Parts: sequence; C-alpha cells; structure tokens
Amino acid sequence: MSTNEPLFEMHEIVPNVVTLALRVDELPTDYFLMLMEADGILVVNDVEVMEYFGADSLALYYSKNDLKLTKDGKDDGVRNYAEVLTDPALMEKIETWDIPASFSAAGLTSLDMAVATHIYKTLGPKF
Repeated sequence: MSTNEPLFEMHEIVPNVVTLALRVDELPTDYFLMLMEADGILVVNDVEVMEYFGADSLALYYSKNDLKLTKDGKDDGVRNYAEVLTDPALMEKIETWDIPASFSAAGLTSLDMAVATHIYKTLGPKF
C-alpha cells in the first residue's frame, strides 16, 4: 500500500544501489534521474501496464515530468524484463555490474513474485 511518499530520501541512496520496487511509490522520483545520469539499468516487467496504472515510482517519475514511460522511458533505456533476457550485452552488463540498477514489477502478484525471485537468484550469489 502506498503512503504517497517515498520510503527513502535521496541522501539515503548510495550511488551503486540496486532496488526492487513492487508496485508502490517507495522511491524518490529524483532517484531515476540519478540512475539515467549514471547509465544505470532500468528494468520493468511490463512498461505498458506500469504506465497505465501509474502508481509505482518509475511511472510517477515520467508522469510528473509530463513524459510517457512507454515512449520516453524506452528512449531513456527502460527495458521490459523479457527484452533483457534476450539481449546478451545487457545481460553481461547486469552480471558484471558496478552501477546502479532498478527493477520494478507491476501486474499480477504471481508475476511480481516470479520476477523478484529470478532477480534474487541471479544477483543474490554476487553479494
């Protein structure tokens, strides 16, 4: 459930942080600008659904700036999870990273959990 306020402030977010957001407005919208400036990774499970509901932090970043997640987000490097899995260069970037990344999921809870589980299994052993 959203409190309509981020759970974190920008000064609490370290430069190489990896976040996983699950349909709540928990991150400050400025976080995404920092991610893009750092050439970070922005992955979502369904960019169209996220834009339609407009409830999570990433979608709100775009709507608050009068932008479209489906168009401007794609131009900024936001990728659907399925696109990442079929892009060897992006998979390599994720597997060897030292930059910030944000993973967001919106939609059915079971799909959210599947995405979160795969991310955890992929990245967990690296930490």
